[in-house]
Amino acid sequence: MKILGLGGSIHDFSACIVVDGEVAVAIEEERLSKVKGSYHDRSTFRCKAVDYCLKYLGINIDDIDIVIGNDIIESDYYVKFADKIKLMNHHLSHASASYYLSNFERSAILVVDGRGSYTDEKNRIRETISFYTSKNCQITLNKKVEGIESDDFEIVTNSLGMFLQYVTVGIGFHEMDDKKTMKLAAKGNDRFVQDFYQFYSISEGEFIQANEQLESLKRYIKQKLEDAHATKIRDQIKADLSYAIQYHLEIIVLEMCNYLYERTGEENLCLSGSIFENATLLSKIKQLSPFKRYFVSTFMGDAGTCLGSALYMYYQDNSKKLLTNRSYSPFLGRKYTQQDINTALGVYDAKYEHLDSYPEKRLAELLEQGNLIGIFNGRSEFGRAPLGSRCILGNPSFLLNKVRLNKIKNRKLESSFMAFILDENWLGIDNNNLSSPYFVNTCYLNSSEIPPPLNNGNWSTYFITTDQKVNSLIHNLVNEFYNLTALPMVINTPLKISGATLIETPLDALEFFYQSYLDYLYIDNYLITKNM
Repeated sequence: MKILGLGGSIHDFSACIVVDGEVAVAIEEERLSKVKGSYHDRSTFRCKAVDYCLKYLGINIDDIDIVIGNDIIESDYYVKFADKIKLMNHHLSHASASYYLSNFERSAILVVDGRGSYTDEKNRIRETISFYTSKNCQITLNKKVEGIESDDFEIVTNSLGMFLQYVTVGIGFHEMDDKKTMKLAAKGNDRFVQDFYQFYSISEGEFIQANEQLESLKRYIKQKLEDAHATKIRDQIKADLSYAIQYHLEIIVLEMCNYLYERTGEENLCLSGSIFENATLLSKIKQLSPFKRYFVSTFMGDAGTCLGSALYMYYQDNSKKLLTNRSYSPFLGRKYTQQDINTALGVYDAKYEHLDSYPEKRLAELLEQGNLIGIFNGRSEFGRAPLGSRCILGNPSFLLNKVRLNKIKNRKLESSFMAFILDENWLGIDNNNLSSPYFVNTCYLNSSEIPPPLNNGNWSTYFITTDQKVNSLIHNLVNEFYNLTALPMVINTPLKISGATLIETPLDALEFFYQSYLDYLYIDNYLITKNM
């Protein structure tokens, strides 16, 4: 059976094809349109992601048995399939994207985002939080929190996503840039934490926030920033407001987790929804919630609903048994051929050397010398975390690399970076209760343990542990780097500039390379340089 899944809402459009229960290919529309989040982008409605998936598998739309998406996708996105598409509940699609890839036979599931499906469209009632349990392929709703949407669509009550978004926008970021708020929180302090209790309440797992409380929050933020008479003071206030929302986000979600555990008694927890695109929150859940095992995918936002919808449809046949022994991989883009690579190299008349059977040693030597290397390795990752397929690597012991990388990324010079770490035991972290090898951790270390380019500002760092089975190139490379330097980590950041979309094609990678300050670019055994 071939199922075409469409994902998104009014942003983060995507497509995938599931063949007999396995995800064969998936791509986010933004990788093809080059508009981050496909936000307010009319070209999105050409549905390039579907064409990409069909072409990769060598099939056409007539070979697809079922087309499915969630019921808040902008209708223009699926207009070509309007006569055959099935639509399902948005939060159920999120839940499915996590559970059906988790390898758990049974689990509790928590979905939290800004707004989901209408539960009463006439009265503008929308789901904001959903609690589920799952067993033997079936997902059952336990409880749902709902909010009222304003006539202008700007506000939804009882929405944790809206609470976070109000702070994000209030301190000057784009409404889709909640991750920037999370990162800024590392530079803040707790002076506004107590004040934030007035803006919500929580009871029996239900987050409660009235329209008046949101408006009060908006005025509060505006007043705090207006009271600052210098840019430096204003920047610190923004960091402190970020700290406050991050603090409350953590205690609210932890209370939800405790409620779900007490209500279900399950040992496994699957998480989905845009709120969980927050590494610090995920680390706190892992450390402090009562569940024993966790699964978090690399696509908690609306793009991931393409996979959730398709997998949900596959498992609606009661004769299907849950696939629990598969090796989940987020590397779901197409594999580019040797001809694709050679054509791209020819366009730029690229200077390169071909690395044969074991390129990791050569790459590690270049990193040791302080070089910055772009990595284009195999199929692209689905989701925005840099997992080793489209990334930039650097030596964290070279302090100048932080400055150079921020110039390449077009970011503020004080911005820090994520790391690939060889073994979390080096940090004294137990990761055995985590089912996903792609989990982005946050760890607090003392000043002697963390290289400055990886320091978020409060002696914390974001990191992903390497895994030989998941990505042998990255794992072996970090291991070789460790052998050379005794440092079991390398800088890891997405192969793109800030605000842009992740690189998809070899031609994209070469264009980025020649316009940047990167020293080398590795494309599937080709090491490209600007000087030879």
